[in-house]
Amino acid sequence: MDAAPDFGALERCRNHPARARDGDHAAHLYGLGVREAVPETLEASLQVSEALLAEAGVPMGKILVAIHNKRADMRAALLEASSAGTPSQRLRSLRDSQNSRDSMVKKTVVPSGPVD
Repeated sequence: MDAAPDFGALERCRNHPARARDGDHAAHLYGLGVREAVPETLEASLQVSEALLAEAGVPMGKILVAIHNKRADMRAALLEASSAGTPSQRLRSLRDSQNSRDSMVKKTVVPSGPVD
């Protein structure tokens, strides 16, 4: 017989960052009331992007602002998706948010050559 789930553990952990496998898992955790969920796949992508932009010569200040803004956008999309009831609804909400953000990214200017 399995032990009863410890729902008090979730209550104690709500004020601490939670590691999530991906965006859908993070949305699920937000739906459970976790204050901060960090999706491994999305965070890894941000870190790789930061390294590539630095290697391309983009000034670090601009990189940090862009990464911070992207992280905030992703968190907002995950929080919005967390209100969706089923996993498929959460994924649909995340996809819709990503599509609207992708159209905004096209407006962002990234230098194609060496940066002074």
